[in-house]
Amino acid sequence: MTVQILPFSAGAHPAMTAPFVLLGFDDHPGMNTVYLENGRGALYLEGAADLTKYDFFTSAEWAAFVKGVKGGEFD
Repeated sequence: MTVQILPFSAGAHPAMTAPFVLLGFDDHPGMNTVYLENGRGALYLEGAADLTKYDFFTSAEWAAFVKGVKGGEFD
């Protein structure tokens, strides 16, 4: 499990609109899913375009996180 936390000092990032969870299964990559939850319910996205989009969001978030961290602490 990977938990990513961005400090406010990192600024805006592409996934600010809503929280999401990427569910990845190494043994069964065809079952990878994006889980979205909001006030009206939940949605599971399994399409290749959706998986690629949200995978990019995590990569961009991670890059912003790394820039915002110095010596294991937030700026």
